Amino acid sequence: MCIVFHQDEITRYQAARWIGTHEAIWRLLGYPLDWRYPAVQSLAVHAEHGEHVLFRDDTDIQTIQAPLTTLTAFIAYNNECHLDRTRQAGMPKSSLHLRYADMPTEFTWQTNNWKPRKRRTNSKNRTIGRMRLLPASAGEEYYLRAILCVIKGADATSWTALKTVDNQYVILENSIHLININNLFNT
Repeated sequence: MCIVFHQDEITRYQAARWIGTHEAIWRLLGYPLDWRYPAVQSLAVHAEHGEHVLFRDDTDIQTIQAPLTTLTAFIAYNNECHLDRTRQAGMPKSSLHLRYADMPTEFTWQTNNWKPRKRRTNSKNRTIGRMRLLPASAGEEYYLRAILCVIKGADATSWTALKTVDNQYVILENSIHLININNLFNT
């Protein structure tokens, strides 16, 4: 014998819900509960070819492609801007003066691509970028995040450019020590 209970999860949730004093005052004064300022764009931080890929068991491995992340698109857009600057073709808007975390202030992330904002950003419609925090034990990603906080788009035109300091290819752990500390905050 099988007994089936039909429970309405929404009704159960509402019946068990309670409002604290802070939320009650906030609601009584008519303040919005879900509006947040400024808007925050989450920015991916991963090693080269380290994107997370989701696929089904029945998917052919040969057809799987890595998704375009905010980081890989940032590098690709900077490369396009750099190439167009050298060819004098002129991109719609250059990102070479921006750090990775500043990219959302002048660009929007739409359909897996960075697109220039159509209206000027001011204090009311500002979006900021946020990279997740990483412990030093994360290795290469930790050092990559530290470098992305410092360098501008002109120096981030490829994965190799991220690992190059003073025209020498180095691993990310060593590049942190080779970058002049005085130049970190003056650029």
